[in-house]
Amino acid sequence: MSLSLEGIDWRVTPPEIPDELPVATLATPSYEERLHAVRTLHDRFTLGETIELDLPEGVAHAGRRGEVQYFAASGAVRARDTEVCRAFPDERRPWTDVLEVDDEGGPRYVLGEQTSSLLFQDAGELLRAARLLPDGLGDVDVVLDQWAQLDESGAEIDRGPGRAVVRAPYSLDGVPFIGAGAKTRLAYEPVGGRPVLARMFHVHRPVVDVHSVRTGGTERALTGLLRDPFLVEHHQRGACVAVTGIQVGLLALPAVVPQHIAAPAVAVRGVLENVHDDRRGPIELRFARYYQAVSAKSLRAAGFAAAHIPH
Repeated sequence: MSLSLEGIDWRVTPPEIPDELPVATLATPSYEERLHAVRTLHDRFTLGETIELDLPEGVAHAGRRGEVQYFAASGAVRARDTEVCRAFPDERRPWTDVLEVDDEGGPRYVLGEQTSSLLFQDAGELLRAARLLPDGLGDVDVVLDQWAQLDESGAEIDRGPGRAVVRAPYSLDGVPFIGAGAKTRLAYEPVGGRPVLARMFHVHRPVVDVHSVRTGGTERALTGLLRDPFLVEHHQRGACVAVTGIQVGLLALPAVVPQHIAAPAVAVRGVLENVHDDRRGPIELRFARYYQAVSAKSLRAAGFAAAHIPH
């Protein structure tokens, strides 16, 4: 049994998936190749005297002020200033250059143009100095974390801005990388009246070769969604399957997972409505899934063994 495209409550526009999508062969930067970035971040965070630690995930240089870490599975690097990270006791941040705007999700806080420009400039200079600006960089943005305080009844009584994060995504020939393994994040805190870098994380495996693979079109590419046993079972029991978000891209695995091939996938967010629960009655269940968007046969035809593809 399976779902049909017509049987799904699409609360976003269903994607038009092309007949062909790229498959990327990836490299993993070695510790020696990332050593310049490690040293640059060590200096930027003024870590001072550190000790080198061999960890299951890779290598770290740690001291009283913070640490910088290399991940062997992906070539990712992470660094933080623990003093800046501990500058505030909770999520509230005293930004002065901040605006409140309305969007589809309701009111939210954004940084003003002047402070945003400072963060973009600082982030760009650091990433260039660390040689962490690879090909395929997408549209960089800056967002503020949002916090809210609720009373005992759950009603909101206060809210405001949190830390600021510069975000950099990546893509290949117009197809975005999706998942946890292709992103750059730099988090800033308002310390002493100015934005100060608190932590950064960069993971993006370099692309060394690109092939095309047939998807068979939209419905075939969505086979994983339509045959998901969890969704099918609840749908057969009368639940409504609603899709609230969907993105097609190349799946990049987390920094701690080795990966040599990035294949087309579909990231789906949604909600199951009218799910029967013996104790609570009808409830809602939210779900988020990644589905492979090409068949094993298509991958073999492009020269890739199924064993190379992450599950």
